[in-house]
This record gives sequence, structure tokens and C-alpha cells, in this order.
Amino acid sequence: MDQEYGEIRFLAAIFGVTMLALIVAVTVAFPSIYGSPAAAACYTEYVTPRRLIDAPEMTLVGDALSGLPNDAAWQGVATDGVYWYMLTSESPDGTKNQIRKYLISTGELVGSNLDAYSDNYRFGSGEIIDGRLYVAVRGAGFSWSHVVAYDPSDLSVVADIDIAHAGYRVPEGIAKHDGYWWVVFGGCGTFELENEKKSAVIRYDADWGNPVAYDLFTNLGSESGGQDIWWSDDDEIVTLHHDRGALQRWRWTGTGFDLVSEYAMPDEETGKPYGQGFTYLDGKWYFVGRYSDRLTEIAFPP
Repeated sequence: MDQEYGEIRFLAAIFGVTMLALIVAVTVAFPSIYGSPAAAACYTEYVTPRRLIDAPEMTLVGDALSGLPNDAAWQGVATDGVYWYMLTSESPDGTKNQIRKYLISTGELVGSNLDAYSDNYRFGSGEIIDGRLYVAVRGAGFSWSHVVAYDPSDLSVVADIDIAHAGYRVPEGIAKHDGYWWVVFGGCGTFELENEKKSAVIRYDADWGNPVAYDLFTNLGSESGGQDIWWSDDDEIVTLHHDRGALQRWRWTGTGFDLVSEYAMPDEETGKPYGQGFTYLDGKWYFVGRYSDRLTEIAFPP
């Protein structure tokens, strides 16, 4: 009996040590999920959802590109004024992250990188900044967030930057303003609270350090997070929100953002609203049509 009791105590001790090691390992591997004050802040719905009633609708103008390969416009678009850079995280052949480069004047495909990043990760949108194509990239884990810079001439990777910030996940769009980098995130939370997400903008210094998060609003659905961001000259940002079909203007106060206005996005041919990446060129706004494989000019209402 004493021998059996001793064996039970031994097994119990081994089990206890194993479980403790597992908890420590998970805590270290996922700091944004367990024990982080920033992650805990994501649990609290301290930003009230703000939506405008009877929002005016944006107006379809016409296509800048159409008849693109299937899913080529799945995520975003960037431009340097000469070329369009179409970004996707899906393709019929299963390759996830692809870049296609089109000459604006003719619509001709002049370059591509059809294996632009590991299939374990997913592109968001991007922008041409300081002569490079910057693309937001998200991982399967909540704490994995990167920005990848490409050489626009040959679409090769020139930098891969870890921008993870505890508690925030799904980076979607990038901008640079007033010497800072600004990244819109589509949600934050934990495995236990997966549906409690927020749209947020995180500011980084010029070297991608010292992140400061500014929560915009609590998402109203599983697919309503911020998708892209653009700074205007009057200290306002524009963000787009998938499935809500909403384009929003937010004004910088010096300590955060206040909602200024919201606009309803028109529908693609499939009946779903435009709601992915966009860019701005020569006073015009261009949005990717995820479900109709096109790039479309869409105007603000007068």
C-alpha cells in the first residue's frame, strides 16, 4: 500500500510540474494573451461604438483596372503615380501573398511577385512610402504582426519589421505622417474573447519603436475591423471597414481621434460593399473590388 501511495504521489508531482511548465511556456510564447496589461485593456469595452445614422453614400465613378486575375484585388492597392501595385492574400492556385504591378497609363501588367511572402501569413493592404512598397502582414497567432518593405522596381523584399504590440492583432493598412508610422489594426483580444475586437491605430516612431495605441471603436461584427488608413493634410485619417461598408474620417486631437463623419460604401456587382484597401492619387480615391476583381474610382458625395 505504501508503495502504491508513493507511486501516486510521484505521478501527481510529475503532473503538477508538467502543467506548471506548460503554463509558463504558453505565457512566454503568447505574452499578448496572458497576463499583459495591454491585453487586459482589450477586454474592456471602453470605446463606445460610434455610427452615424443615414450616412451619405460614396459614388461610383468608374474602373481604373478591370478583368484582373481571380482574387488579384483581394486585399489592397498602392501607387507611386506611375504604377498600380495590387495586393492579394488569396489566389485560385493556393498561393497566398501576391503583388502585381500595372502601368497606370495603359493598364498593362509589367511585373509581379506571385510568391511574395510565406503562405503561413497573410497580406493586408499597403502603400508606397519613401520609395518603398510597405505591406502590412498578419500571422495566425494574435501576437504576430509585421510590416514588409519591397523594392518597387523588382518587388523583392528589402526589410521585414516586427511591429507586434501586446493585445493587438491583424495589421491591415499603413501610413506615414508627421515623422511617425501609423498602422490600422482590425481587432484585438484573446482566444477566450475572440469576438470582442476593436479597431485601433497604433503609432510608431521613425524606427518602428515606442508604439502607442489609439482605439477607435469596438467592432460591431466579426468582419468589421479597420482595413486601411490614409492621412490627409488637415490632420485627419480615413479608415475603411470591411462588411460594415463604411468609410470614416477621424480627426487627430493630439491625444487621440474623434469621429468626424462616416460614409456608406457602394456595392460591388456581387452585392457586397467595397470594403478593402484603397489609395489616393491626384485628388481621386481608388478602391479594390475584392469580389469583382477590379480597381474602382469612388468619389465622396458633394
